[in-house]
Amino acid sequence: MNQLMSRRPAISVIVPVYNASATIGDTIRSLFSQTRTDYEVVLVDDGSTDTKELERALDPWRYRIRHLRQSNAGAGAARNLGLAYASAPFIAFLDADDRWTPEFLERQVARLENDPACDMIWSDGWIHGDTPLSGRRYFDSTRSVAAPSFRSLVLQTCSVLTSSVVVRKTAIDAVGGFDAGLRRGQDFDLWLRLAHREIGMAVEPEPLVWRRVHENNLSGDRFTEIRRAMAVLEGMPHKLRLAADEQVLVRQRLGRLGAQLDLELGKCALRTGDFEVAQDHLSRTLPLGTWKVRAVMMAMRISPALLRRAYLRARPLAPQEMRAIDAIVTPGGTGA
Repeated sequence: MNQLMSRRPAISVIVPVYNASATIGDTIRSLFSQTRTDYEVVLVDDGSTDTKELERALDPWRYRIRHLRQSNAGAGAARNLGLAYASAPFIAFLDADDRWTPEFLERQVARLENDPACDMIWSDGWIHGDTPLSGRRYFDSTRSVAAPSFRSLVLQTCSVLTSSVVVRKTAIDAVGGFDAGLRRGQDFDLWLRLAHREIGMAVEPEPLVWRRVHENNLSGDRFTEIRRAMAVLEGMPHKLRLAADEQVLVRQRLGRLGAQLDLELGKCALRTGDFEVAQDHLSRTLPLGTWKVRAVMMAMRISPALLRRAYLRARPLAPQEMRAIDAIVTPGGTGA
C-alpha cells in the first residue's frame, strides 16, 4: 500500500503482470513519479513463471504496492481481481510493459472530477520498442480519428489505449467488469459494453503514455489484431440488446474484418510461394474493394513467380508472421 497516503485514495491503479520482470521496474517507476499522489497500486501477478525475478524488481516499492497473485487466467481475470480489491472511485489501468508521463494521473483524473458527465477518459501515446512503428503516435498507427461512440468503436475508427484509461469504478461495476472468458480482447469487449450504455467518454489527444511493443506482446501481429476484434464482435449480439441498425453494423464490420484477414493470409501465402492458396484468399477480399488486390490477382495469373520475387524484395516475411501462419494452418492451432 502507498505509505504516502493518509486518507482514502482517489485513484486505484491496477497493474496486471505476466512474465514482465524485465520491464516492470520502469513501469512502476513511472507510476511513483506522478505529480498526483492520492492513489493506491494494486498489482496482480497472473501466474508468472519469473516470480523470483519479479519479486526482486518490485523490491524497492514492496511496501507501497498491494501485491496479489493468481493462477494464470489472463489479463481480464487479473484486472477483475484488481478491481475487487480497489477502494477508490476512479480506476486507472497500466500494463506492465508501459509507462506514464509524470502528469498523467493529474490531467486525466482532473477531467473526470471537473465533469460529472464524463465517466471514462483515455489519451494518445507514443509507441516504442522493437517495431517499425517506434516513435509514432498510437492514434496515428491505429487511424483513430472519430469521436468515441459504440459505432466508432465497432468500426475501429476510434481506438482505446488501455494503459491510458481512467474510468469511474461505478461504470465498470455496472457492466460486470472484464469478460474473463476472453483471453484476448477483454479490453475492447469492455469498452464496447461501456459505450453501448452511452456513458460519457472523452479523449485526450496529447500523448501521455509510452506504449512498449515487443515480440511477446499479445497484440503484436496483424493476424492477432484482426482475429481478436472478430472474436469480440461475434460475442456482442449475445451480450448486448442490439438495435436492428447495430446488428447490421456489427455484421458489416465482421465481413470487412474477415476480408482483411483473407488479405493478410493471401499476402503471406504469396510470399511463401503457395500461389493456389494465395489466390483463394485474395479472391475473398471483395468487401475491401481495393484496386491493389485486383492488380495482384491479375499479376498472379500472368507471372506468379515474378510477382513473388518482387513482393519479397519489397517486404520480407517476418518471423512473427511465420509463427502466426503456423498457428492458423496447424491442426489444433487458432485457425481461421
